Amino acid sequence: DIPVGQTRRAIAASMQRISLGAGALAFALLVGIGVAVRRLVIRRLVRFERTARAIARGEHTRRVPIEGDDALARVERQFNDMADSVTGLLGQLEEQRADLEKVMNSVDDGMVVLDRQRRVVAANDAFARRFPGREREIIGHECCYLGGNDGALSCCCGEQECPSLRCFETGSVQMAVRQRQLADGSTRQEEVRCSPVYTDGRVVTHVVEVWRDITDRRSAEAKLADYQRMVSLGVLASGFSHELNTPLGSIGTCLSGLARLLAAEPALSPAAREDADEYVRIARTQVQRCGAITEQFLRLARGKSLAKEVVDLASLVEVTIGLCQRTARDHGVDIVHEANGLTACNIVANSSAVQQVLLNLLYNAIEASADGDTITVRCSSDDDDRVIIDVVDSGRGMSADEVAHVFEPFYTQRGSRGGTGLGLFVSMNLARGWDGDIAVQSRLGEGTTFSVAFPSPPRDGTA
Repeated sequence: DIPVGQTRRAIAASMQRISLGAGALAFALLVGIGVAVRRLVIRRLVRFERTARAIARGEHTRRVPIEGDDALARVERQFNDMADSVTGLLGQLEEQRADLEKVMNSVDDGMVVLDRQRRVVAANDAFARRFPGREREIIGHECCYLGGNDGALSCCCGEQECPSLRCFETGSVQMAVRQRQLADGSTRQEEVRCSPVYTDGRVVTHVVEVWRDITDRRSAEAKLADYQRMVSLGVLASGFSHELNTPLGSIGTCLSGLARLLAAEPALSPAAREDADEYVRIARTQVQRCGAITEQFLRLARGKSLAKEVVDLASLVEVTIGLCQRTARDHGVDIVHEANGLTACNIVANSSAVQQVLLNLLYNAIEASADGDTITVRCSSDDDDRVIIDVVDSGRGMSADEVAHVFEPFYTQRGSRGGTGLGLFVSMNLARGWDGDIAVQSRLGEGTTFSVAFPSPPRDGTA
């Protein structure tokens, strides 16, 4: 009998107020918990993340700030201890890497490490210097492309010739010789030694190449071989000269007897007698020259210097040219003597040695000349008042490489046409024996000029 509508409405309103209050309280509680978690946990975890990222970027001194003494603080301490340990290990690795670089860079030979794709993993300064201006581009490049378009290093060898490929395939040390071209156009010889680097499973993962410049060593070996050949030649020349003097003496005696018989023979015509006398004179002169040459060989083999004398150079040049005229005519070559006012020039030298040097130069010029060419023997003096004899031909000339080796023993350009390669070497030593020298100027296709220098003439009024 009592109406409950008003009561129900009051209860509903109270429930609504209670629900709103509870919801507001729950929201406030959640916000408070979120703020507390963010401040006490998430903020510190974010610092963990930032510190880890900084250490990964290389900032090895970064550490996580420690707050409080809770469980997360203990984790922060352990993280910092771990970072200290890792930083120490990285420092040790960096020191070892720097020491290894110092060791590699202290080696004069070029060293480079290649992976299985033949990419450069590491290289020392000596190897990098082989690529001027491109030192920083080496790491990561394949070795076969290091030469580039300028051909700085001819390491672009074929698959069958590459020592590093053979080293990867066989697992054994491989060697090869390569040529390196410098910026000035000269070449250097490099010995390449490839050594394998194994894993525990005996798999070759890398190859260490050592590039050693052996140009000077090979030159020294060649000079040693030449020296040994010259020693053998000296022994041979000593015996040869001794044995040759006997028949030369017999020939000279026979020529003297022949000259006496011709003088006592009245039946010869004047022209025939003149020719016979000329032939005997030339033969006797050449026999005497052969005797002088053998004497020179004997003195050189015994380490003795040649005797010096006052020589009428102008007359000696005329006589020497006369000895070559017949050979020059047979080759269709003309020899011209330009005295340039030095018609009475006395020098101090060995006449036989001077004649031998001039004969060697003239015969070489005749050999290099073509039919119709002219060889000029020019006498002059330089600023130091030295007497200079130039033997000029218009033959094929020589390249720069040939000029660099022309005075070396056993070097010859005649090939199958003969030649021992000793003529210019002996001539150089003879010229230096009288305190003179020999120089050469030549260009391929433009002829050659050999210049023989003599010391200043004596100041006694005879020059």
